[in-house]
Amino acid sequence: MPWMMRAPGKALLLCLCAGLAACSSSPGEPGCRVDGDCPSGRYCLIVSHTCVYDCTFDNECGAGYECSVRGRCQPEQCQPSNGGVEDCNRVDDDCDGATDEDLAERACQRQNQFGTCPGLERCSAGAWACDAREPAAESCGGQDEDCDGQLDEGFFLGEACDGVGECGAGVLECAGPGGTHCSTDPGGSASQATPESCDGLDDDCDGATDEDAPAVPTCETGALAGDGLDNNCNGLVDEPGGCVVHQPFLGSYIDAYETVLFANPDCTGTRYGEDWDDYPADWPDGDVATERRLYACSLPGLRPSRALTWHQAKRACEDTGKRLCTKTEWSQACGGSLYWNFPYGQAYSPGACNTFSAGFGETRPGGSLPECVTEQGAYDMSGSLWEWIGDECDTGDGRRSIQGGSYWCELVDPDSGQWVLCDQDNPAHADEIAERHGCQYPMDRGFCDWPTTVSWGTGVRCCLDGR
Repeated sequence: MPWMMRAPGKALLLCLCAGLAACSSSPGEPGCRVDGDCPSGRYCLIVSHTCVYDCTFDNECGAGYECSVRGRCQPEQCQPSNGGVEDCNRVDDDCDGATDEDLAERACQRQNQFGTCPGLERCSAGAWACDAREPAAESCGGQDEDCDGQLDEGFFLGEACDGVGECGAGVLECAGPGGTHCSTDPGGSASQATPESCDGLDDDCDGATDEDAPAVPTCETGALAGDGLDNNCNGLVDEPGGCVVHQPFLGSYIDAYETVLFANPDCTGTRYGEDWDDYPADWPDGDVATERRLYACSLPGLRPSRALTWHQAKRACEDTGKRLCTKTEWSQACGGSLYWNFPYGQAYSPGACNTFSAGFGETRPGGSLPECVTEQGAYDMSGSLWEWIGDECDTGDGRRSIQGGSYWCELVDPDSGQWVLCDQDNPAHADEIAERHGCQYPMDRGFCDWPTTVSWGTGVRCCLDGR
């Protein structure tokens, strides 16, 4: 059952039980309705009416927190830090009861071998986030990619060029971002050159097929999974397990949709994970050589598989030829080149993804919410299901990272101390709601869970190394 600790700087231990039996750090006492029904040192978890406790000793609560007489982690008495001057660090440096308040935006820049792009950085989730573009090599795309104030410099368009195949002589012209082609010359023979597209044809008449064509959302499944072709022009031939999208900053790929488990590696056959108990009893049984295998597929229009332990998620990705994503990969894919706080932008939008405020209580088919998509085309990275990550949490107790929040949202109310459903209209809940459903920058922030946890609200999406 999911048991998650907030990153340092938050005063809550988060227990996400997704409608199941309560999770606790020791066997629960059944039948409680209020804290007074519980033995000394425990309190009542109202979701399951069991007595639980968060801690016994102060060192179980982490830096900045202490264990109360009721067995709950609470903030220690505030001590000024950073000379009493507030900084962007999720710490109440000036001990006024607020963190990271009144920090003005400031100039920033991104610089590389192509140039320098200016921008502004703002305090976001305890770190300064710069919105400057990454400078890139100038291309024939009508944009100032290297931020030097000029457009498409270095291109000598209008030169004479020779057509190829069915295309006659023409002149060199822009053909979309980053490319040129030989177009019709009014004084020459007819030309059929068009920008290259992913159609198996030599559209630009240069003797090559589908080169530099933009990727299309075609999932390589069934017969396409083994035909030896790059059917979707994403740079991979017969990639395993359906649709993946490229992460240009890291060189790897990530599933476009949350995992759906199938009996066959080409994403056909029996589908698993729609119900709690529909997985085969012998999967996995620990004997890699003989056990049954299920395959992690990334497909649109299907509800993702859930109730996976970390070990099952890892095995399903690996048996498909992929792997669990690192926390860096996941956060980068979620936030994109501008390091957004959410897949769709900087500010939390309750209706954009399948969070508690959009379809509360159930998953939705992958890709069914068109606003809930990243810059590179990955869907449902906020809400829907928590997603297992390969990284071990820095808590030192073997827990693993989970990302993205889920459709189920419950937290400990800071005023009452009771477990309640998340309320977007309650200002005291806003930070917690936004953080759990965000991309979680910087990379050392996030949520953790035990690798043996089984929950309605937890699934996975896989990553793939470039090749």
